[in-house]
Amino acid sequence: MLGVVLAAGHGSRLRPLTSRWPKPLLPLGADTLLDRLARQARAAGAGRVVCNAHHRAEDMVEHCRLHPGRAGGPVEVRVEPELRGPAGTLHTFAEEIRDSGRAVVLSGDLRTGGGLPRFVAAHEASGALLSVALVHVPDGSRYGVFEFDEDGAVARVEEKPAWAAGRPSWVSAGIYCVEPEVLSFIPQDRPFDFAADLVPALLAAGQPVNCVAWAGAWDDLGTPSAYRAAVLHEVRAAGGEPTEDGGVCLRDPSAVVEEGAALYGDVYLGAGVRVGAGAQVRDCVLLPGARLAPGGLAVETVLAGPAGAGGS
Repeated sequence: MLGVVLAAGHGSRLRPLTSRWPKPLLPLGADTLLDRLARQARAAGAGRVVCNAHHRAEDMVEHCRLHPGRAGGPVEVRVEPELRGPAGTLHTFAEEIRDSGRAVVLSGDLRTGGGLPRFVAAHEASGALLSVALVHVPDGSRYGVFEFDEDGAVARVEEKPAWAAGRPSWVSAGIYCVEPEVLSFIPQDRPFDFAADLVPALLAAGQPVNCVAWAGAWDDLGTPSAYRAAVLHEVRAAGGEPTEDGGVCLRDPSAVVEEGAALYGDVYLGAGVRVGAGAQVRDCVLLPGARLAPGGLAVETVLAGPAGAGGS
């Protein structure tokens, strides 16, 4: 099986962070999103892992060249001059998918855990060309929302519908399993999405789409607040040095906290971070290279360092 990590998007909802790093290289505790997802794909049976790149593609290429061990092995990067969409990018790896016989596809902005081997097994048992992992969320308006008929088959999918605001919905988790035959349903002359385009195309052709309720941890890290919450969850799980009020700080060895500075709640300090004398930090994520001036205050936020400041 081929593992595919979707890593080309601009990450517009995560700006300004993604102005400095490609989204999949944002730290997740001591990991990056890309490395975590690549290891999970391998644990689910992928013998080879690839990713596409477009936004800050040079950073993706350099990271994968320098740090193959973090991903459990090499991650092959293919640069896309133009974005092809989440499903359209499968043509970027068409030869590899045909050679492997199957691909598991993971969106590059997810924090997941535990459910991928079970999802792949459910796909194999289904006989479908496409399986989609679904999660139940309290507000479906930011996702591809799936609706079902009385027999439990997919009736329709609507991408980011306004009517789903505040409405509990089953939505795409951004995790897919595909057979090579799916490629024939994906055009090569325009961007193509999974939920909005590929699922309707398969249904129109009489091909069933296998939907699997995701069984495991899952977070969409598409916004700064969601990203901060996920990183601090990782900090609490990993443990570290105590903060002033009994929280936890996970600190890179190169991060510096100057005399008189105080950390409260849960805090992540990336490589090269400097917290100035007398500064205070509470429930924050300070990304590699970030600086907080002496006497400064940071509360429940994410601080980024300059571009290229050890983001990978």
